[in-house]
Amino acid sequence: MGRNDRVGKRGGRLTKAEISKVAEYLDKFAKGLGSGELVLREGVVFPATSAANNVQLPHGLTGKERKFVHDLCSQCSVYHISVGERDSSSNPRRMVLSRNGKFEGYDAVSAMSNGSFRLRGFKPYAFSKEGEGGRLETGVVQDLRDNPGRCVRDIHDRFDFATMKEIDLGSLDKVKEEDVVYVDSLEKLRECGVYLRDGGFGEIGFDLEMYNWSPFELGMVCLMQLSSGEKNFVVDVLADVEVWKGLREELGWIFADPSVVKIGHGISFDVKALSRDFGIVVVNAFDTHEAAKVLGLERVGLAHVCAEYGLPEGEEYKELKKKWQSSDWRVRPLDKDQVLYGVMDVHYLVLLRKLMIRDLSREIWAMEEGAREASLGGEEEFKDALERHESVGGDSLRSSLHHFETPPQSEGEDEEKVEEMGGGGGGGREKGKDVKAARLRWSESLMKVLQLSQARCLNIYDGSNRDRKETNEVYKILNDVKMRDQNMIWKPRHDDLLKAMLKWRRDAGARLEVDESSICGTEYLVKIVRAVVLKQFTEKPRGWEDVKSVIKVIDFTLNGVFGDSEEVQNKEFVEGFVGVLRGGMVEEDFDGGVRGEGEGGREGGGEGGRRGREEGLKSVTVVVAVAAAVALVGFVLMKRRRRG
Repeated sequence: MGRNDRVGKRGGRLTKAEISKVAEYLDKFAKGLGSGELVLREGVVFPATSAANNVQLPHGLTGKERKFVHDLCSQCSVYHISVGERDSSSNPRRMVLSRNGKFEGYDAVSAMSNGSFRLRGFKPYAFSKEGEGGRLETGVVQDLRDNPGRCVRDIHDRFDFATMKEIDLGSLDKVKEEDVVYVDSLEKLRECGVYLRDGGFGEIGFDLEMYNWSPFELGMVCLMQLSSGEKNFVVDVLADVEVWKGLREELGWIFADPSVVKIGHGISFDVKALSRDFGIVVVNAFDTHEAAKVLGLERVGLAHVCAEYGLPEGEEYKELKKKWQSSDWRVRPLDKDQVLYGVMDVHYLVLLRKLMIRDLSREIWAMEEGAREASLGGEEEFKDALERHESVGGDSLRSSLHHFETPPQSEGEDEEKVEEMGGGGGGGREKGKDVKAARLRWSESLMKVLQLSQARCLNIYDGSNRDRKETNEVYKILNDVKMRDQNMIWKPRHDDLLKAMLKWRRDAGARLEVDESSICGTEYLVKIVRAVVLKQFTEKPRGWEDVKSVIKVIDFTLNGVFGDSEEVQNKEFVEGFVGVLRGGMVEEDFDGGVRGEGEGGREGGGEGGRRGREEGLKSVTVVVAVAAAVALVGFVLMKRRRRG
């Protein structure tokens, strides 16, 4: 199937033809018209519709396909929810449709348990008076990026590659519950900091779980996972405001310490979120995602990389990732499998880094072995071996040797400190068999990974160009939404309405002292404006109840600040939102759309939305016809000039 048959960035596996069939099916359902079965493909059959209020769609749809069908439901003014569980054979995830907004007997899956998390008080560090910190650490990161050899530490980074040949992740014990420390108070957070400081660990695996409204937005941090290689910590930053506020003081030092390598997988978003929410800058990182790409692994997701390196429970890890990676990490309490998945994201990172350094430096340690076999133990003899390797067609490693090389500590000091620490990560080995840090710096592949990793550490949050970033983000989301419904007539006044909504969101975030993305997603606001464009409002809303009936077509569970729970403290904000919406609507925006919920059901069955799309299609047709006529006239005139 050609790439052009797909629609939108996140259209999943739905083709244009399939989308057209589903839209027609949803239109008939909204109008109350009977419809036969829709065979989307083998094994995925939409049931025949009748006068019944609810229709349950087949569970054979993929997650991406369901997401796209949800969006089509919003466009067609059809209430829709998700029920069931991800990756469950007995109660699989599926969609249920409703004409009047009633889902009796169905337990809707909410993106967030309303009232489970209070917004107020979780203020990003970047928005505080102290939020200009981190400049010194940033300078250190830039130096490490420009001189990646300094990321390799003379004391810690010594490897007996001969012994490591047969080692893989299967040599690690499986994650055990007793090895996981759940940090949900300031006291436990301090204990975590003391353990990491007193333990003298040279490497720490880290990861964050965030909630993102869309792939274009940086979500708020909900969970931090850390692993020393011996013990795993799950820091619940939303368990208590004091944990949120105390994270920078208690754990910020370890991220700023260049002698401790911070190991993560695809760290760019994590780095930005840490700097925004806690004012933490990551200094000296090893990104296993970058290492996987440089090594040429076919699949570079962490679960697949771990499986490549012999993780016995690799399939279990993949299943947990599939189930929980995109879950709403704001919801409390966390499921025990969620915590297990979070821990598995960091548990293997310390050993994985060593194994990847082994593979990135294969030519170095192969030459080391060759030099030893020839009884060439000194530095000059080793360099001679390197030159002989190049002379017979080996990769040109010396091309970047001068740039990457960093003067090591004196040999005596180096050996003395290594002995004090038990042999540099592998006590009891024969002296002289370790590949030293000075030689690791000759590995061009390793230096490339380290350089890329430090570049990711410079992706810190910068609020100075916040407006421009928001504009770019809105453009991406708006373009994505327009691609899904290319017949919309989106006018300049709709842009003005969206800008007013974004200002309302920023003001609400400032008053609640949270990042505005915690209020609601940009895509959420774009879809509300799209409801105006598609004429899904019957009249200018007088209050929240009038707005809610339309928003529930977009998101039936009413998440974020729009949630129904009093605990969310949302009344003052939703009233302000209604005022913004009223102020941006004109008479032509109303055409018999959603009539509300209850016994009266839905009059018109989303007719306004359909009329809006039909008008859009007519307008597009006229524009295309005029353009074709102008082109034809131009072509005829050009021909006449040539003949003349």
